[in-house]
Amino acid sequence: MSIDVYFEAGMKFNWTKPEDGHAIFPGAVFPDRGGIENGPADGLVVASEKPATVMNYMGIHPAATGSRRLPRVINGIRQIEYRWCDYTPGRTTTIALNHAGKSYDIITGPMSGCLVTTWRNGQNIYASHSGTSDKKSDNTTLKREFNRYIRRHQSGVPRSIKGFLPDRLWTAAEMAELMARFGIQRVPDIFAIVTATGRMCSVLMGKVPDNRSSTGQWVSLGVKQCTNIMNYNDITAFCAVAPSRAPVRAAPPPRVPVRV
Repeated sequence: MSIDVYFEAGMKFNWTKPEDGHAIFPGAVFPDRGGIENGPADGLVVASEKPATVMNYMGIHPAATGSRRLPRVINGIRQIEYRWCDYTPGRTTTIALNHAGKSYDIITGPMSGCLVTTWRNGQNIYASHSGTSDKKSDNTTLKREFNRYIRRHQSGVPRSIKGFLPDRLWTAAEMAELMARFGIQRVPDIFAIVTATGRMCSVLMGKVPDNRSSTGQWVSLGVKQCTNIMNYNDITAFCAVAPSRAPVRAAPPPRVPVRV
């Protein structure tokens, strides 16, 4: 049974989300800001480093009444097994779905406009998370470098890469309704799931108690499977970046002879 069925709306988990990845980009020293500030992101495609943390099932939220799937999926389940793919702003992180002779479901997040993809390389299947940031210039670099990467590594036929944008599966109205239903005060986080069989899903997760820490109890507000999967052409178009233009320098003013 793949991991997405364990995230029916109302299932509660005790989970400490792995910390976000952090890349040090060469920057400049700003003494008034407390030291070194990160420079422009490099957009590299790198291996995910953070291990998965324990996720234990903790019961059903009282507001989850009426779900037909909950009794079937929770029977005997205590710990959810998965592999974690880092969210690293300014870089794309990758992880293999198969490890040590076994296939795993992947969880990654949080998602806020990030692209999640899978592709085959030889006998291995990989998942990736392109980590957007608050800097528009960093996101431009991120897209450009990932576009170069997939064009370089996906030039053969068939092109196996596919992807989706997990945050686009939820509308603001849906999120507001689910927050009210489950008593969640803070905007919930969106996580992506890539199953060992290749299904791509988006999960809406809220904190209980309602705080900003990544440690504690979470409740799933719902899970959706993506049906509008992006293919190679869709992904390269999404990552396409207009070529930068050299700044136009104004012509120097004509020299006027000086009369003495």
